[in-house]
Amino acid sequence: MFLFRKVIYACAAVCAILTVQGHAQRSVQLPSVDPNNLDAVQEGCKEDDGTEHKYGETWTKNCNECSCREPGTIICYSSVATPVGYDEESCKKEFDEKSCSFSVVKKDNPLEICEVSEYIG
Repeated sequence: MFLFRKVIYACAAVCAILTVQGHAQRSVQLPSVDPNNLDAVQEGCKEDDGTEHKYGETWTKNCNECSCREPGTIICYSSVATPVGYDEESCKKEFDEKSCSFSVVKKDNPLEICEVSEYIG
């Protein structure tokens, strides 16, 4: 049973790393394992700040959509669409943390909105 658990955790870690490499707007937090109790059954995910979540639970944090997946892996995707198709010489992008969104405005007149042709994210 001990070896089986180690293999499962190793496979989960490799899969998570390979998945992250395919998308720049994603982050993964691997499960924390107590080396003194490898047979402990994990019932969810724990964030770095200690917040716990059940498997399948989703939440929003810092403009990211996060979910708890077995075996205790937290996966977060950016929920922000970033403007990339605009006149960067005369316009600038501004981020609003409350709405988790960008606006693109004229550098010389921030009250004037610029046209955006493409977003990523």
